[in-house]
Amino acid sequence: MSATWQDGYQAIRPDVLARLRFAFRSLRPEQWEDAMQEAEAIVVVAYERLYRQGRVNVAFPTTLAHYATRQFRAGRRVGGNWRVNDVSSRGGLERLDRRDTDGKWKEVLLEDTRTPVPDQAAFRIDFATWLSGLPQVKRAVVALLATRETTTDAARQCGVTAGRVSQMRRELHQHWKAFSGEYA
Repeated sequence: MSATWQDGYQAIRPDVLARLRFAFRSLRPEQWEDAMQEAEAIVVVAYERLYRQGRVNVAFPTTLAHYATRQFRAGRRVGGNWRVNDVSSRGGLERLDRRDTDGKWKEVLLEDTRTPVPDQAAFRIDFATWLSGLPQVKRAVVALLATRETTTDAARQCGVTAGRVSQMRRELHQHWKAFSGEYA
């Protein structure tokens, strides 16, 4: 057993990273970096846990990388919960990429035991009203980000820069808060 778990991890890190690079080889560059960092964090947490349990003898780079890859692809992340009050957070929105035959978003509402039904109904009405009052480019950005497109992809599809999409995200958040009366 190594003197510290960090020493032990450093010894297998090159092999772990090689396997993660191979596992994520088909991702776009902006997704690849996030995947690599998150998967390595998953590996480090798992390795440290095995070290504490005295089981580093089963900490093989291939196994750890495979575990981290599966965890990442399943949406599991290290270090905290989704920010459900952030409109751009994956946890803050129900997927809005389901469309009906007219091309409009279907009103998809998951069973939500935390939000009272009247509030859910008000949101569904208010969101559609708010969205219809936005300029076309901002509506397109909202639709793309809600369907989990990256900032870069949303920018490319809307003909603006990625920086502008980030600015719009903040503007949209503030505009929604003002529209819904949260700043009152």
